[in-house]
Amino acid sequence: PGTGGDPAQGFGKAVEMSAKDSWSLERMASCLLRLQRGDEAIATMDKAVALRPDVQSYRQRAGMQFSLKHYAAAVADMDQILKKTDEASYWNDRCWFRALWGQQLREALNDCHQALAREPGQPATLDSRGMVQYRLGDFTAAKADYDAALKAANVTFVEQHKVGSGLVALTIK
Repeated sequence: PGTGGDPAQGFGKAVEMSAKDSWSLERMASCLLRLQRGDEAIATMDKAVALRPDVQSYRQRAGMQFSLKHYAAAVADMDQILKKTDEASYWNDRCWFRALWGQQLREALNDCHQALAREPGQPATLDSRGMVQYRLGDFTAAKADYDAALKAANVTFVEQHKVGSGLVALTIK
């Protein structure tokens, strides 16, 4: 039964007892983020990353940073990931973070190219590159990427990403 107190408090005590357990710290950080305690969540994830500086920990922190609109920090975590692995999905993640941030768009475009070199025709990456092209003002290239993403994608993806293609089509007209 609950005591009516802070829902993170009990978990926090458990984490204190296992402060050298990155898994517990990561769970605590997720809990804090859901409670809209972003600064505490990031501080807790910093401890987890220090204990286990692997791809999973960096990716979790990058996602948290991104959700808090700390785009530069999210990109920095993606930089660390790409020093450890060359997987296309991580190149695409960094592309997407930069695209939504609206900064480092040329670098974002390169990230998308890197991802597509590793997984040609990947719909999510084509969608990301479409966003970058759109933000760079190259509406023709953006429309081509969105159309290619829709053509290569499964039905669920198509339903989720028709908006980008439609937005570009309206901009071109």
